[in-house]
Amino acid sequence: MAEGVCEFCRGTGWRLKEQNSIVVAERCSCVRSREKVTLVQQARIPRRYEDCTFDNFLLPMCTDSQRVAKQIVDCFVRSYPAVATTGFLLMGPPGSGKTHLAVAAIKFLIQEKKVGCLFYDFRELLKMLQSSYSKDAEFSEMSVLHPVLRTEVLLLDELGAKKMTPWLEDILSYILNYRYNEKLSTFITTNWMDEELLDTSRASNHAKEETLDVRIGERLRSRLYEMCETIQIHPSSLDYRKILHARNKTRNLAGL
Repeated sequence: MAEGVCEFCRGTGWRLKEQNSIVVAERCSCVRSREKVTLVQQARIPRRYEDCTFDNFLLPMCTDSQRVAKQIVDCFVRSYPAVATTGFLLMGPPGSGKTHLAVAAIKFLIQEKKVGCLFYDFRELLKMLQSSYSKDAEFSEMSVLHPVLRTEVLLLDELGAKKMTPWLEDILSYILNYRYNEKLSTFITTNWMDEELLDTSRASNHAKEETLDVRIGERLRSRLYEMCETIQIHPSSLDYRKILHARNKTRNLAGL
């Protein structure tokens, strides 16, 4: 048998089994495994986050709001597609584990429900769109936007990392409105929070911080209220990256 060929279906993708005294064909598990690998590759998950799962989100070291955020996101994807909203908006300070949870969500959907997902850093998406306008560009604006618009689940990371311009507001409005109208799920993370969350943290030097509606505009923030469940990680939450760094440092020292 050729190397890499499934020993059960011998490369046909089908397995024969007896059912009620009749021999029937069913899809081999190797086909499902290949489909999952393809979906993971198409999702564009950065290598930094490729190992993120719900299981390795360090709950014992997290605050209550981080635990609640994990519970809500986990429940959302387990219930998918029977969910009340078409997505969620994870907001919280840098390093609070937002991207970890969002990536864990799309990986769960790919591996458990074979849902097509796509990861895009907000800034990277903008750079690709801007590059498409060059006369020497090898791709068009629509070739970049097509998968962003049509994928079943889009993860848009670091929303608000760039200040709005009229062009940027038009592009983002187009993406969000299209996905909202087509009832496609959008998962969003942002370091920028709503005013009421900052109001509870004035003593923590957040008084001068901009809010999400300032960063992306009130109209777009209003649209997100309609299409996404807002999940807030409190500004006082522990820095998840520091937790991981301390854990890895301890492991490295133990291995010396």
